[in-house]
Amino acid sequence: LFATLYDSAILTETKGTYSMRDKIFVGESGRFDWTSVGLSKDSVYFDITAPYFFKATRPEFKVEQGYITYWGRTPGKVAGMLEFKSVPHRSDVDAVWPRFTSYENNIRSAGLANPKLSFTGGFSMQGRKVSSSSLNSGMSTLELDGEAGKRFVVQSRSFDLQDSLIVAKQGNLMIFHESDTLSHPSVDFRYYLSEERVELSKTKSHLKDAPYASTYFDVDFSSDQIRWDLENDSLNFYTAGGVSQSPMVIESVDHFDYDDFFLLGGVGVTFHPLRLVAAYVQRFGVNTFNVGDLVQAYKKDYNEVRKAMDFLSSKGMVLYDPMNGTVTVKPKAVHVVNSYNEKSDYDNLKLHSVIQGAPNASVSFSKGEMLVRGVEEVDVSDSLNFNIKPDSGIITILRNRDIKFNGIITAGKFEMLGKDFTFKYDSFLIDLKHIDSIRFYVTEKNARGRAVRKRVNNALVSADSTAAVA
Repeated sequence: LFATLYDSAILTETKGTYSMRDKIFVGESGRFDWTSVGLSKDSVYFDITAPYFFKATRPEFKVEQGYITYWGRTPGKVAGMLEFKSVPHRSDVDAVWPRFTSYENNIRSAGLANPKLSFTGGFSMQGRKVSSSSLNSGMSTLELDGEAGKRFVVQSRSFDLQDSLIVAKQGNLMIFHESDTLSHPSVDFRYYLSEERVELSKTKSHLKDAPYASTYFDVDFSSDQIRWDLENDSLNFYTAGGVSQSPMVIESVDHFDYDDFFLLGGVGVTFHPLRLVAAYVQRFGVNTFNVGDLVQAYKKDYNEVRKAMDFLSSKGMVLYDPMNGTVTVKPKAVHVVNSYNEKSDYDNLKLHSVIQGAPNASVSFSKGEMLVRGVEEVDVSDSLNFNIKPDSGIITILRNRDIKFNGIITAGKFEMLGKDFTFKYDSFLIDLKHIDSIRFYVTEKNARGRAVRKRVNNALVSADSTAAVA
């Protein structure tokens, strides 16, 4: 019996030897339960399978080998380590001892509130709280199934598995959209089980500003918070408000900008990180490798290369695991380098959303649409002088960057005003369902001899058509 002002814990079915001189008990076998934090002795207990010892003058001990059983939560016995320490705590709910940590991270947990949820990973307890820590520090995986397949997968080294809430820190997220995905390498994840609601927010890691990637819409985008109503299948994206509100930036996967390329050169390294990884991909024909491979192939400093991979991962150009040094180069990284070298076609499709109160963007999985609010203008192609000015600041992005909108199109010397316009990305055609007017512009020289764009004083009204941008 361990009895203090704060706890009363019992170790049963044990035997051993006690040293009167050293006041040390050396024992073998036995069973320890969680009654000290209000759980019944038959529901949660740890069976000791190896010798252990503790000093009788201290209400604490550690057992390196044994098995925990938590009926309804573990698949039978789980091997791991037990620790106990008697310290002050306000209530059974606040207690952080006893503690258990599994050796491995391959335990399939039971007892989750949603039967469509599955969790495989580490199993640990601090007091009565269940989490996913393991002694091998491996990743744990939470999956939610739907009617037509998986809805999301989250991988993290740290899950907090409560009865009504599941929390993951710095989780690798993948949301499924038909055969495509919406992903992020590191988000803070909260799943409110009773409300069937998921919230995603920025982490405090170096990946906090890394973009989300949607293979359905073929865009990357920034977002401070995402709220997902699982029952209504709607995903809402928000940026932080305030006077200095940052816009939500949505960018085509084939976007290229010379200024962005030079910014991807990084700071504090003696080489251009993006060029280095693109060169490796093209030289060896692989997009996944280790940091050590880059160091060996190009004779670079190991720590400098690690720093460069951290930087590229924060920009969404690579996936990088600093624990094992694995680098996976995204297609966009190679595209940017090829575009700079004039070996690849690219676009200028990039838009900014700034709005107060309402979500910056909302995705409907069933409709296959991303409704974006607070958009002043969309520059599609600088070389073609092609841009969109939507009515009420609203556009709808469809699969593969097609865009629906009402408003004004500027394309070369023409300006078209109307409704139900659809820009087709692959063909660069615009389906003009209802044109209110077409205005014409000419280029003239002003008094200073500079070329200026001047509107012609006539217009074509009430037309329907399909126009080619190029």
